[in-house]
Formats: sequence, C-alpha cells, structure tokens
Amino acid sequence: MFINIFGIPCPTCGITRAFISLVNFNFKEAFRFHPLFWIVPLIPFVWKVKYKFYGVFILFILFWIIRMYLYFPNIEPMIFNKNAIFIRLLTLIIQRLNNNI
Repeated sequence: MFINIFGIPCPTCGITRAFISLVNFNFKEAFRFHPLFWIVPLIPFVWKVKYKFYGVFILFILFWIIRMYLYFPNIEPMIFNKNAIFIRLLTLIIQRLNNNI
C-alpha cells in the first residue's frame, strides 16, 4: 500500500518474498529481498521491552535507507511506482504551476 501511495517502497518491502525464498531454501535470495526478514518472528518477544523495539524500528529504517541508496529505483523490491497517488498529484501540481508561469 505504501508504494501505491508514495511511489517508493516501504521499510519492510520484500519481507514476504524473503520468507517465500526461505521456504524454498533459497537463502541468498531471501537476504537479497530483505536482509532483516529473520527479525520479524522475534518482534512479538521484543514488543514488551520498549527500548529494544525502538532499536528494531531504527534498524529497519537504517537498512531501508541503505537499500534505497543501493537498489532504488530499478532493482526488486526497491522499485519506483510512477503511478502512485502522491506522484501523480505532484506531477499534476508541477504541470499546473508550469502552465501558470
């Protein structure tokens, strides 16, 4: 949903594909789709310890930034959605501003 609204992948994009690759014993692909997929099953245990949960959140954001730098916009799952709602609205606004100038 995030990518359909904003046009960029969310910090958790690729986790489902990572688990599918893991089930198929394709560990290299699993880590390529999302290197932190293995942390997701641990989140319920970390949920009660507030500061560790924030650490997991920060870790996901840091990995998201690194993945955006390395893979965006052409390598799955870090693709750019040019048909996203926000991108279309932004394009419309820019076109109207250019027409008024």
